[in-house]
Parts: sequence; structure tokens; C-alpha cells
Amino acid sequence: MIILTVLAVLGSASGVKLPDGIVLCRRSDPNFSECVRANLMSGLQKFKNGYKPLGVPVLEPFFIKKMEISQAPTKAVAVSQKYTNLYVHGMTRSNVTKMKFTLEKNCGWVMDVQSPQINLIGDYELRGKILMFPLNAHGRCNITLTNLHHRQIMKCEQYKKNDKTYLKFANYTIEMNPESIHYDFSNIFPANKQIQAEIRKMVNENSLVLFNDVRVGFQEAFSIFHMDIANLVFSKIPMDDVFTP
Repeated sequence: MIILTVLAVLGSASGVKLPDGIVLCRRSDPNFSECVRANLMSGLQKFKNGYKPLGVPVLEPFFIKKMEISQAPTKAVAVSQKYTNLYVHGMTRSNVTKMKFTLEKNCGWVMDVQSPQINLIGDYELRGKILMFPLNAHGRCNITLTNLHHRQIMKCEQYKKNDKTYLKFANYTIEMNPESIHYDFSNIFPANKQIQAEIRKMVNENSLVLFNDVRVGFQEAFSIFHMDIANLVFSKIPMDDVFTP
């Protein structure tokens, strides 16, 4: 995730004292990308409880106040989804397996990330239909993505402020490919417990097919959250203080 890179590469920042042990990678290093990749996880652990001087929120779990995903009426899942008070668990146990990062002409990075398990726990509202079943439900949810592989692509640009160069992230995309998914929506069909059990069974028997129908919405939502945090952090730190020449 973009948060992983934002936190792990910070070495020293003007007016901000960071925890000991953060490794600084020089952008002139021919192995710059590998330096960043190799130090991602150790850096992330130092910030998983948040870091107020840089506006970094708590990462384990990561809190999302509201996330809405519109329905796609031509899909098997024609459901408007609204999630509130959502806690994302497991992000800090992710591992970056491959990374290419440049600050030159084509500013940006591409990285492959593997997360053993991600849990999204919170309140949900579903309106529409899943397969043959009409839905108008709300309650608690726990969505478990196991062995999640995601490719993350970010584009950045440089800008001047007070005679110093800063980074701004202009575009961020994520491709999410879980090995398996388990959906647990409480109260999904409260009027009929038998139908409720059948819906849960069908949803989880077809979980990857159903996820493919809502994949784009999830990817876009998480891209926005991550890019917003990255821009918040890097707007406070000149580029040369983060990535020394």
C-alpha cells in the first residue's frame, strides 16, 4: 500500500523528530528502489500506532469513517454498498515483494505487495440484489481477504513551495487479487433465517466471482484513502529531506 512506502522512506524531516532506526535511502544510490523496498516493513512497524507530527493515523487497525461503492446494474452484484466505522486489520503484516521507484522524469513507483490476511470489520448497508436475491439490509460485517496480492502504481510530480521542492501524488491505482474471500454480513435477510443462511452460503461459494463485480469500486476507494494520506505527509516535508541527493 502507498502508506507503506510513505512511512518507510522517511529519514529526517525539517521540524519533525522521527523515531530512531528509520533507514534513509539516497536517491543517487543505484540500488535506491531496493533500499526503499528492503526497509519498508521495519519502518512501517514504527508508525503502526500513528504519528501525530506528520498527521499519520493509526495503521493497525486503519480506520475508515465511510466508504461507499455504487452498484453496477449489469453485474451479478447490483448492490449499492455503504460501509461506516470500518476498521482494516492486517495491513502492517504486508510484504513488498518487488518495487521500482524513481523521482526523475517519470516520477512514480510500481510495487507488488502480498498481504497474508486483511479483515474489514464495521457497519454495512446493502441495497440492490446479489445473484437472485433482493437486498435491503444493514448490520455488522467482517470481510476477510486471504493471501491478497496487489500491484500498486503511483505517479508523482514535483512543485516548489518557499524555495523548496515538494512531492505531490497525482495518480494512484491498485489492482487487488485475493486468493480467497469470506463474507460475513449479519442480519442480511432477517425476515427469513432459512433464506439468510442460503444467501450466506451462495455468497461465499461464489465469493471470488462476486468480488470481481465490485473489485473496481474497492480499488478506487482504497486508492483515494492512500493517496490522501501520502499527500498529507509529503506536503509537510521537502523532497531533499526525505530522499537525500
